[in-house]
Amino acid sequence: MNAPAGTELTPPTTRRRGRPPRTAPQGRKDAEGQEKVITLDPLREKIDYLVGLKREAESAAEIYAEGVKTVAEQAGLLSATVNKFVGARLKNFDEKRRMCAQLEMCFEEIGG
Repeated sequence: MNAPAGTELTPPTTRRRGRPPRTAPQGRKDAEGQEKVITLDPLREKIDYLVGLKREAESAAEIYAEGVKTVAEQAGLLSATVNKFVGARLKNFDEKRRMCAQLEMCFEEIGG
């Protein structure tokens, strides 16, 4: 028996709605561009250590943010200014100083 045109039943697709079909995950590529074989043993061995490091990093970030905020309030500066200055002292101080001088010149010469 033939169905009227446009009412044919289509077979269900194997693809889940909204998600791409599952494929095997791809590994990192080595120096020659060859895909590495994935092995989860190193992750299994070090996961607790890595979780601990992540917790310490988050805690240190909170402590740093509070320190920056406190010093900025005491100095009458914006927290972003203190944060950028600390970052500049950490690395690329001369480059950051040059960038600030150029930015100051733009503000003075061109204005807002």
